[in-house]
Parts: sequence; structure tokens; C-alpha cells
Amino acid sequence: PAAHRLEAMALAGRAYKQKRPGLCVMILASFDGFLRTGEFTNAVPEQFIEALNTMVMELGETKGVQRRGGSETYVCRDRRLVSLIKRHLKQAEAGKPMIGMSPAQFRVWFKKACQDLGLQRRGLLPYSLRRGGITAAITQGTPASTVVLRARWHNARVADVYVREGQAALASLV
Repeated sequence: PAAHRLEAMALAGRAYKQKRPGLCVMILASFDGFLRTGEFTNAVPEQFIEALNTMVMELGETKGVQRRGGSETYVCRDRRLVSLIKRHLKQAEAGKPMIGMSPAQFRVWFKKACQDLGLQRRGLLPYSLRRGGITAAITQGTPASTVVLRARWHNARVADVYVREGQAALASLV
């Protein structure tokens, strides 16, 4: 299911409260940048480059790169999130995952955080952050062509599936 923006923020807040700033930042970046789970759980400080008022994350060996070649990036334009990323990068240890734990440890943390926040009935998974970000962008009026580009999909058919599933899940919350 798609995570709602407030659920992503609650999870990030949980990480922050637990003194895990890198995890907090990457949860928010995953939602904002439509990052796949492996892309944000394995992210290291060296992947980030400050450019003007943005933060660019080189994504490395993504699914798209493996299929089509080239390279992929996430460009964060949200001023508040850029500021948080910059602040965390100053204290982050080179070569170490930004989230401060292994992907397996993150999955355990995520499940426990969802339980603690009363979200277990939603059945959220780490991938729900990507789905939620995509759904939020489309429901806020972002053109489908822009979402397809930001999500790094080869065609718009995939977007239709995500959007229909995400809108149905979000409608069930109301």
C-alpha cells in the first residue's frame, strides 16, 4: 500500500526522536524522491552533491541502469529537506549507510515503528514510501509525464497501476 505523507512524516519523526537523523532524512528523501528501498537503505554520503539550492543524489546501479544503461539521480528541490540532508552530511561517516543500519535491520525497525505508531493494520512496507510519494505527487496535480520521469519508469503504464492502487488505499483512510 501507499504511505500517506503524514505516515512518512510520523516514521521520520520516530527516527528523529530515537536520535537517528540519517534514517529520518532518508525516510523523507524516499517519499520525496520516489526512491526504491535498496536505493535509500544503501545510500552513503558520497552519493550526495549540493548544486545551487538543490541536493543531487547519484543512485548508482538501479533497476533502470541495469536495464537501459546510463545513470540515474534524485534531485531534491524541497528547501527544508535539502537543509536536513546538508545538516546530516556534516556529521555522516564516509562510506557508511546514511540510515545507520543494515537493510535487514531497517526492515525490523520499520515494522516496529509502524506498530508503535498504530500503523500495523495498514500493512505498510518500506516500499510504501515510494508508492506514497508517487501517489501524493499525482493527487497534487503533478503531470503524469513528470511522475514517470521522476520515478524513473520506462513507460506510463506502470504509473497507472501505482496511482490506481495508491488512490484506492488512500481513499480507504478517509
